[in-house]
Amino acid sequence: MAEAKKTIHLELITPSEIAIHRDVYSIIAPGIDGYLGILPGHTNLITSLKPGKLILKFGEEEKVLRIGSGYLEVTPAQVILLTEFVKVSEEEREEMEKWAIEYEPHE
Repeated sequence: MAEAKKTIHLELITPSEIAIHRDVYSIIAPGIDGYLGILPGHTNLITSLKPGKLILKFGEEEKVLRIGSGYLEVTPAQVILLTEFVKVSEEEREEMEKWAIEYEPHE
């Protein structure tokens, strides 16, 4: 039996930028009917998002970001999150830019 993938690829996109593009262990997003958890291998899903907290887990590390309303598309290997805005501190913004430099897109 094939080993399950341990991460899922996240693309967080605002009207002005691709804010995040990296692999994460899990995502908790503010769905229109309540928060939903997404793990690698999640079934296909498209839903609306309401403004709220977006929680991203990278192994032992966890980041909480504030996002605006938007849409979420989930496949077993990838999540595309379109949102009006993402609010992060300047320190977190610098860290997100570092992620973009360190990240090597998968094929």
